[in-house]
Amino acid sequence: MSDSLDQIIEKIAEQHEVSASLIQEMLAMEREVLHLKRRRGLVARLQEVLQKQIEDEG
Repeated sequence: MSDSLDQIIEKIAEQHEVSASLIQEMLAMEREVLHLKRRRGLVARLQEVLQKQIEDEG
């Protein structure tokens, strides 16, 4: 990612008290399905990422 995008992600992560890596992972998932008409499984994948983040913090 570009430096400016990384800075934006860091700022958003800080504002919302989440890790920048979580935001990057969620953006990567969104990019993977961006071209699809149906985004089957996206919500489940996002839930898995969020659950992993919660477990890593706990």
